[in-house]
Amino acid sequence: MITDLENLMSAEALGLCERVWSGRKRLGYREWCEGNVIIHRKENADYAGPYSSRLTPSISRLLQTFLEEDDGRAWDECGVAKSSQSALSLHALMAMARRADYQPTNMVYAIYSDLEASNIADRFRWIVEGTPNLSASLEREGVSEDDMAGRTIRLPGCTVWFTGVGTAGKTSSKPGVGLAIFDEVDKVKLPKGEASVVDLLRQRGKVTTARKYLYFSSPTLDSGPIWKEVLTGSGHRDFVPCPHCGHFQALRMDGIKYHHLRDKFGDLDLDKVRRLAHYECASCGGTIEEHKHKLDMLQDGEWRPTHFEKKTDPETGEIEMVPAWVPRKMSAYHSDLYALWEGSRWGDLAVEKIAASKNPEKLQNVVNGRWGEAFKMGAMRRVELSHVLALKNKEYGRGESPFEPVMITGQFDTQDSCWKGVISAWDGDGNQAVVDYGIFISWKDVVAFAKKGATWKEKQYSARFCLVDEGGTRTREVRRRCLPMTPIFNPSKGVGGVNVRRTLEWKDYEVDKGGTEKVNVLTYDDDGFRRLLYRVQILDAGKDSDAPTLQLPKDADESFCQELCHEFLVKKQGRWRYDTDGPNDFGDAVKMGNIAWAACGHLI
Repeated sequence: MITDLENLMSAEALGLCERVWSGRKRLGYREWCEGNVIIHRKENADYAGPYSSRLTPSISRLLQTFLEEDDGRAWDECGVAKSSQSALSLHALMAMARRADYQPTNMVYAIYSDLEASNIADRFRWIVEGTPNLSASLEREGVSEDDMAGRTIRLPGCTVWFTGVGTAGKTSSKPGVGLAIFDEVDKVKLPKGEASVVDLLRQRGKVTTARKYLYFSSPTLDSGPIWKEVLTGSGHRDFVPCPHCGHFQALRMDGIKYHHLRDKFGDLDLDKVRRLAHYECASCGGTIEEHKHKLDMLQDGEWRPTHFEKKTDPETGEIEMVPAWVPRKMSAYHSDLYALWEGSRWGDLAVEKIAASKNPEKLQNVVNGRWGEAFKMGAMRRVELSHVLALKNKEYGRGESPFEPVMITGQFDTQDSCWKGVISAWDGDGNQAVVDYGIFISWKDVVAFAKKGATWKEKQYSARFCLVDEGGTRTREVRRRCLPMTPIFNPSKGVGGVNVRRTLEWKDYEVDKGGTEKVNVLTYDDDGFRRLLYRVQILDAGKDSDAPTLQLPKDADESFCQELCHEFLVKKQGRWRYDTDGPNDFGDAVKMGNIAWAACGHLI
């Protein structure tokens, strides 16, 4: 916990800061790292040896900007919304080693658990012991093995604490901390009423003139801690030059071009996408090839602030762009588009985007971990009847499929006295066509409806995978009816909030209370699939060419369509939740179609 630091910062430790330290020529951050750091094989076996900023030009330049701009006076703090492959933790540790070498000061590295703090402490030791000047000073100053052990490391002139933050209680300012770092801010869960983890971090250096705060995290939701901090900072992005026209631009996912890479059937060829996707210059439209141009682009990039606002000069009437950030607060966005590691090429990111666009199970992980962006749950427009009617396809009617289906599914929402069901047809890309729908009193009629399925060119296709919602009062009945008909008929239920562990998960449940028979129930993240249906497939239909589409038969009646309009997001007690203002059972059944595809579409 951060509160543990109060006991650790003893007068003896703080007194170490008063030692006289012999001066040497001061090197910039990148130059120091390249001249001093040896990457330990336990840190990265593939890149063990002398550190080179050519491996991570974007991130090393980011730290250089934060630490060195205007001789270090430009920025007091920096918050970074980072991608999973940024190597920012390593670069933060190198910044600590450099500070210990040039300007010893007490330092804190906080992360969300003690175990992770211990791992980070090990990584810092590897850097210190592999840095010639620091390693020599350990021997010269008589630093013992005990001084270098555990999560408190005592170096000549300073003490470095590595602490896990499971909770954060009362925190008071202590002198002597000149560099404070907080890793994975969004993974810390604070009790209600506590200050933010970043505010607690800032308190570490209130009375230190040479203070610097660096905090970063892969973002989660747009209401998460790191995203809020980044939005009030400078919003730096790494602008890199086009190799053809020289135009500087920040790399974005929509700049990767791959939709022309198709097989003979007209489908995206994922192998070609992975190998041949390229970036298109936003200015000249030139083709930027990864293997040929990317490294040179990244080497010549510039981190530039982007958070400006328009203001009108009261005297001249001219519009000026002025900084819209808290003074001396740097923030930055970093994505894996800037990574040079294997598995993070532009083609790799494109393939992951294609897969994630069709599967909510992967979407948030890609947005957070790969793009370094927050997953936006917030306010969206209400679905109107006109949005749903626009999904009608004049080429097919009820009972028909508009294409040769690779799979037919049935989805049944359980009511107190009936089932409301939908039959869906699927193509190989995970696009859904609602074929038919109905209300059924008896289970026999449910089975017959699924068996009837859909027709395509006069050929009959029965539903081969059906989900039946367990409902509120008929859970045991649904399990009993599905048990002898698995794997064609399967019970399912949505979960949300703290109950969500995985977006999709098969779990065994007892059929009858206290009985020995069990049935496999598909549990799913209800909110994730609601978002896919209402925001992606209905409200944003056609905006993302990789997103799965939804179409309805030309003769879908208005009462059916209205049931896709009654569910919406509202903010209650500071959190976004779904609410309804009318029957939405057919909407739930269509949503369950996406769940059915996510559960077994990969088997096609």
